[in-house]
Amino acid sequence: MTYILGARCTNGVVLIGDLKRTDKNTGIADYNRKIFQFGSTVLGMSGISRYAEKINEEVQRLFQENLLPQIVRPLILGVHEQLRSIHVEEAKQFQALIAERIGDKSKLYYAGYQEFIPISSFMPTGNTAVASYMVLNRLINPNLEMRDIAKIGYFTIKCLEKIDAYVGLNDRHPQIYFLPDNPQPKGSTYQEPLDIREATNIELDEMKKDVDKMLEKFDNFIKGLLA
Repeated sequence: MTYILGARCTNGVVLIGDLKRTDKNTGIADYNRKIFQFGSTVLGMSGISRYAEKINEEVQRLFQENLLPQIVRPLILGVHEQLRSIHVEEAKQFQALIAERIGDKSKLYYAGYQEFIPISSFMPTGNTAVASYMVLNRLINPNLEMRDIAKIGYFTIKCLEKIDAYVGLNDRHPQIYFLPDNPQPKGSTYQEPLDIREATNIELDEMKKDVDKMLEKFDNFIKGLLA
């Protein structure tokens, strides 16, 4: 499993993901990327890692051969539909967040075993998605921008590391992808570049400073409850 959070914000869509992949048969874990960009589409997957890898490999192959259409989402869903008929049990645990920018607006979608729905607010995926949803519902509001949600997602992953053996960063930053609307709305706090991109190390270092402060406040709050 893994943990990926996607959100539709006031100025675009953001995806945040952890790095830990665990083989449930052996318990062996490694740390690797789970969010991938294909042109104007960004795909984040959770579930059985072998199944997610099969989907990513096939989409990567088509992308490298220049066979991908402008709208990649139907192709991703088509690959999933083909594979789930062969790998049924693995496919049942498949969850994906698909973000794309077609025209001037970025959109977010959730894909499961046999479901596909547009997301107008936010959606977490993974083992602890339900538990985190209750917390995120208090932290996220419609007025937040992509960078605000990115910090909340970073904070959430750092908290989940302590309680979910399948979520982790191994002292690294999470993956964060921005899909800004073009043009950006007037009055935006952050002057975001208009290209679809992954957060830079400089941006991630700055976010970590704020996340560390959030974690300190949260730890003090918990200690107060237990005192």
